[in-house]
Amino acid sequence: MADEVLTATIEGLPELLASFDEFDAEVQEAIAKEVATAAVNIEGGAKVRAPVLKVPRMVNGALYSGGRLRQSIRKYFDTDGPGTAEVRVEVDYAAPVELGHRTSAGTFVPGQPYLYPALEEESPKFWDRLSKTLGELVGRSR
Repeated sequence: MADEVLTATIEGLPELLASFDEFDAEVQEAIAKEVATAAVNIEGGAKVRAPVLKVPRMVNGALYSGGRLRQSIRKYFDTDGPGTAEVRVEVDYAAPVELGHRTSAGTFVPGQPYLYPALEEESPKFWDRLSKTLGELVGRSR
């Protein structure tokens, strides 16, 4: 794994998960399921958006066809306790590709965002699914 890992968080999720142990088992299971679904969707969205070389090139005497960035995007479950997940991009150049960077000559190379757009796309869908699921659980318990 690279020293620097690019990560992103669904806004409000850490606060919800801080109260995870206070929920009954059915609610915990519903939250964990939606968190896992969100991680799968964010990973997939980031992989689709991750730039890959269009033309193979020689790197250190070997033909390199690209795709390492895309392949390094992975999801992990229960990373910080039950009901948690992370999507990590585990190459040292993940952040410069996402955010942009300066070359050694001083010119700026614009970012090619892939992780944050996937997160932004999934975040409202996650909250909608979770609200619907929890609403159904509350409706059944009345």
